[in-house]
Amino acid sequence: MSASFFRVLGVHPLLGRVFEDYEDDPGHALTTVVSHAFWLRHFNGDPHVLGKPVTLDSYHRRTYTVVGVMPARFDMPDRADLWLPMGDAEVRPNGHAGAGTRCCPWLQVFARLQPGVTARQAQAEMDLIAARIAQAHPDVNLGNGALVVMLQAHMVEEVKTALLLLFGAVGCVLLIACVNVANLQLAKAAARSRDIGIRIALGAAGWRIARQLLIENLLLSIGGGIFGLLLATWAIGLANVLPIRLPHAEPIRIDLAVLAFSTIVSVSSGLAFGMAPAWHASHVRPQDALKLSSTGASANRVQARMRAALVVSEVAVALTLLAGASLLVRSLVRLEHVNLGFRPERLLVADIDTTSTAFDGPGPSQTFFDQLTPRVASIPGVRAVTGNLAAPMTDAEASVRGFETPVTREGQPFRSGAETPHVDRTAVMPGYFQALEIPLLRGRDFTSDDREGRPYVAIVSATMASQLWPGENPIGKRLSPMTREDIERRRGLGGSPESIYVWTEVVGVVADVRHAGLAGASRPLLYVPYRQTNWHNAQLIVRTSGDPLALAATVRAEVGAVNRNAIVTRVQTMEAAIGDSIARPRMATLLVGAFSTVGVLLAALGLYGIMAHGVVQRTREIGIRVALGATHGDVSWLILRQGFIVTLAGILIGLLGVTLTARVLGTLLYATSPVDPLALAIAILLLMAAALSAAYIPARRATGVDPIVALRDE
Repeated sequence: MSASFFRVLGVHPLLGRVFEDYEDDPGHALTTVVSHAFWLRHFNGDPHVLGKPVTLDSYHRRTYTVVGVMPARFDMPDRADLWLPMGDAEVRPNGHAGAGTRCCPWLQVFARLQPGVTARQAQAEMDLIAARIAQAHPDVNLGNGALVVMLQAHMVEEVKTALLLLFGAVGCVLLIACVNVANLQLAKAAARSRDIGIRIALGAAGWRIARQLLIENLLLSIGGGIFGLLLATWAIGLANVLPIRLPHAEPIRIDLAVLAFSTIVSVSSGLAFGMAPAWHASHVRPQDALKLSSTGASANRVQARMRAALVVSEVAVALTLLAGASLLVRSLVRLEHVNLGFRPERLLVADIDTTSTAFDGPGPSQTFFDQLTPRVASIPGVRAVTGNLAAPMTDAEASVRGFETPVTREGQPFRSGAETPHVDRTAVMPGYFQALEIPLLRGRDFTSDDREGRPYVAIVSATMASQLWPGENPIGKRLSPMTREDIERRRGLGGSPESIYVWTEVVGVVADVRHAGLAGASRPLLYVPYRQTNWHNAQLIVRTSGDPLALAATVRAEVGAVNRNAIVTRVQTMEAAIGDSIARPRMATLLVGAFSTVGVLLAALGLYGIMAHGVVQRTREIGIRVALGATHGDVSWLILRQGFIVTLAGILIGLLGVTLTARVLGTLLYATSPVDPLALAIAILLLMAAALSAAYIPARRATGVDPIVALRDE
């Protein structure tokens, strides 16, 4: 990168320095800045690392001097280990030109906006700059533009919705818990009405009574907050090993911000949900309270309705949580059962890096794989061996970002890059489709004759064939990976029409494959033979008859035996790669499911509390009913009916909450409607079962009331 990279981002090194401006020019001494992780791994955190050498084999085996170490939180972009100065003219991996040329529109540019300048204003200015450059250098810049994206939005766009959903789930659980506490405090205040009435009759001010109850509630909420922080300290180890990584976030920990947030939430919750009990207690009428018996009496209608309303709100919030979890589970199940287009069982994928100096040029890396595949195929337990630039599901970002190409079919006019359709492109070895068991629908597979110097050929996916040649047989048709700007540049360089248009003949059609991810529709995919492509980083795919990982060490050994300069950077099973690709939705489902379970249990506990308290208050009434001939079934239904009505009211209100959260949930669901009837029905039934189970215990207790004992208590 250029020397200003670190300054623009406002990052200072932990040790040493970053690049100086003169290092943007060629001819300077070879220097590098290393990441904190690289420093720990390769130098054991040596504080005297500055001035030590690092040899990079992929860059003509040259030695760079370490001039700086970045802090632990910084690894931009893409989890970088080392940074090299742009002025090094030899920094051109895989044949890319170095700095000072106009051939590299793939470079990313970071900029800091002036105060008060918006992204829209910056985009308008960049459009003008890009147009002037294209006019001045049409041979290389025609059709190229600049897209302004705010870095913060770019970094969090994939996780922002999921994090907001989890934050909302946590808020719902907190709300349910606070409502429970408020209900218990109301019950406690009702039980103390006689005591409070006596105190008021003796001259105690209402605001003193309210203050006492508020302080009690605050102590309760602060105690809960402290206990929550202790639980968080224990659970933080689990959070730091989650199979998902938040973008450029340091390990999760309890810091001052968390402490401040927890304190504010605890105090505000204690105040907000202690108001109702405090207000009720401060408005007790002494003459009414003194008439109450020592064992209690029926609550007044206002208090009963207030407590019932609180339970209704609990049930409503719990349904919103449970419905969200049910929808996410249903979406995840559908995602896990997507038709991949190939059979992932017993597939081993080995990522192999051949960017070493020993593989310079278009031929050596292909020769390496030609020698490697028969050796691996001879390993006992191996059924088939093939390779791909990026195997399906193993690197979704690279599959989309690194191998996308424009396509124009023969007979259509060449359009600008923005107007030309783009497809995913990958290079494969012979036998690829048989090894992955991808059905060949038409035409033929690649052969050993499809090599450099022969006419370009390709195999297309069914989706790509239907988009480019709808209703036609694509076999024998030709396409070109060119745009109008590419054609104009090549015409300026001269040459034959064939070399200008770079035609590729379609020789086969295969079934669609989920290549870049499980969600969404199958993307159009263009396969080309690896012998007609210059590749350095590839993936060896091995189908085994047993456990694939049992052969991992043997495959690594064979790679080293063919060429010790080739590096196996990762070995995994295809099933593990697929699991990693859905780690984020799976984790979101698990967490929301856990929060919804806690929310339902709390709501059931709240319903149990109001039912149990109601049975105690209505003991005399129940005794009279039993004395007049009411059966156990009549008494049970009397209590259960109250719980059913409260639960039903909460469900009806909760459905409104589900509707309001549908927009957020819709962005996280796959092939599932935010108002999916089955998922909502399951959530309602589960909540109803939990609520009625909670109401059944007080109802059962009510049937055991002895009328003689109940009336004697009066």
